[in-house]
Amino acid sequence: MTAKNPNASYMPGGHISNGSKPGFKSQYISTTNDMGVLKKWNQGRAVEIDLDKFGGWVVDASTQAARDRAGIRGATANRLAENSKEVLLEGFIPPGAIRWLGKV
Repeated sequence: MTAKNPNASYMPGGHISNGSKPGFKSQYISTTNDMGVLKKWNQGRAVEIDLDKFGGWVVDASTQAARDRAGIRGATANRLAENSKEVLLEGFIPPGAIRWLGKV
C-alpha cells in the first residue's frame, strides 16, 4: 500500500485538512485507531496494520495531546483528526504488515 505521492513534503495538518479533496496527493496514508470510525466509513476495504512490521513514520493525531506533540495546528485539522481518530502513516506499508479485513 503506497501513499498517493510518497515524495511529497506536506505537514501532517495539511494532509488532514486536505486529504479527501479531489486531486490532493500527499506522502501520508490516513488510518484510524477507532473501530467505530472504521465501521462508519468502511467500503469493503478495511485492513489492520501491524505497526511493528510497518517500520515507518507514524503520526498519531487521534487525541489533542498527540496532535500537540505532532505540531498539528488549525481548527479544521484538529476537528477532522478528532472526529476520525486519525493516525497517519508515511510512504509505503509493506504487504507483510497488512491483514485484510474486508467489510467490517
